[in-house]
Amino acid sequence: MICKSLFSKVRGLMFSRPRDLLLLDVNSIHSFFVFFSFYAYFLDEDFKVMEIRKVRPFSLLVENRDCKHVFESKELKYKIGEKVKYE
Repeated sequence: MICKSLFSKVRGLMFSRPRDLLLLDVNSIHSFFVFFSFYAYFLDEDFKVMEIRKVRPFSLLVENRDCKHVFESKELKYKIGEKVKYE
């Protein structure tokens, strides 16, 4: 799922089952009311992975001020420098 609206970005994975999300134009996330751990891929403007962090449930704030987008996934799918392909 691609999250473009403010509501979809704020909601993210809250109260949902694990799924992949692409959050456009964000550089920070939270995991309030997310009941599973997931990986956050911080991406540049070309969707290349800059940083990967494992996010645990109910984390207050995870950010990377230099990133342009965030891809969230239950699985470790990409490495730093790889381009995220998402439809």
